[in-house]
Parts: sequence; C-alpha cells; structure tokens
Amino acid sequence: MTLLLRLYYRQTKSVCGDTVLRDAVRQLRSKALFEGKQYSLHLRCAEIDSVIWYDLCDPLWRAVRITTDGWEIVEKPPIIFKRLPHMQEQSVRNTHSDINQIFKFLNIEGDANKILFQVQLCSWFIESVPKPIYNFHGEKGSAKSTSCRILKRIIDPASVELLSLAKDEGAIIEQLAANYALVYDNVSSLNNLQSDLLCRAVTGGGNMKRKLYTDSEMIVYQFKRAIADVKLHINQKKLFQATNRA
Repeated sequence: MTLLLRLYYRQTKSVCGDTVLRDAVRQLRSKALFEGKQYSLHLRCAEIDSVIWYDLCDPLWRAVRITTDGWEIVEKPPIIFKRLPHMQEQSVRNTHSDINQIFKFLNIEGDANKILFQVQLCSWFIESVPKPIYNFHGEKGSAKSTSCRILKRIIDPASVELLSLAKDEGAIIEQLAANYALVYDNVSSLNNLQSDLLCRAVTGGGNMKRKLYTDSEMIVYQFKRAIADVKLHINQKKLFQATNRA
C-alpha cells in the first residue's frame, strides 16, 4: 500500500484517498490470484531446477546464482524473495576468498571437525534438503555465541542475531516463519513441544492455524530451516533424542 501511495503521488502530486486506495488494492489482489503466472515466495535461499539462488537483500534486489559451474551475481533474478524489516544486506567481498579463512574466527579443533563444519555450512544454502541442527557446546568463554553470530552473518544477516527459544508453540512458529537461519542462545533444555517443532522445522514439516478474524480460513506454515543452538548445560538424554529425530 505504501508503494501505491508513492506512485500515485509521483503521478498526480496529490494524496490518494482511502476509498480509492482500498479499491485499487482489492483489484490488484484479484488479478494476482486469478490472472497470470503464479510464483513461489522464498526467504533468503531458493532452489529451482538444480540452481541455488541466494538473496543479497540489497536495495537493488540482486541475488547470487549458484550452479555446479560456479556462481555469479544476477541483477534481476527470476525468483521472488520475501523481505522482512529485521533482515540485513549481505556484503559482497573478494570473489577468490578461501573458505578456510573462517577458522581464524572460530574455536573449532581438529581437521575432521573443520571439514564437518564446512560441509554443514554449505548445506545451509540448499533450501530443499533437511539440515542437521548445529549444537555448539562447551565451557563458559569458549566462543560458542560468537561462533553462532558468525554463522548467522554468513547465512542470514539480521538485526537480531541470537534468539531465545520460546516455550509457546505460536511464538516458535513465528520465529521460524521470519528467519531462514535461526540461532538460539543459552538453550539449557528442550521440552517435548520444542523438540517436535524444531525437528519438523529442519525436515520440512508444517503447521496450520486459523487466520485472524476468520472462522474457517487457515494459514499454512511449511518450511525447511537452518537451526543452531548454544548449550552450556547439556541434557544428554533430550539432546540425543532430538538429534536422532532430526
């Protein structure tokens, strides 16, 4: 609606009335629903015909096109991405950077663990595949939260980097709907509801709820998200159960 107001003022140099605006919105909504080609709406990452697309979230609406032959920045991508206020622009740096440079900023020991981290990191860009839940654990001061912040900035930069895991089902679904990559800080335990929701979130499950102010119209949430959590005190039994179920 804000865009329509701006366009109307640019053309007429006057303010659009509420009645005219509502009529225009209704007409545009009906045309979008019943005319022309339908497009899927994606959040940050998309995979279409074996091509991975990554939204840079910049003012020009550019995206990165990734194939088996390499990657390139596309000025006008054929993918429609969803933008939310907390999402931030991804910076574009040296195209020949070495992925191993990331370990200058992470507290990960051992070549095997480093390779596992790199594979996991790359998998987070692939929207269609289930992604194992990252679990950073260690003593206080071992850079767990810092590592998660770096991970979030690489995959899904946002003004809010670390989240608190809500106990309410609706609140968790809202977090999942608003973020492609979610990093939960200071997760000391998981109850059954939280475990079930997170497992469904990484494997492609969905949820339904009644649309506000309606009796029967439903809103369907379905996603495959990238999730990481930071644990200081680990409940080994629940962690084992949640990992196996994911």
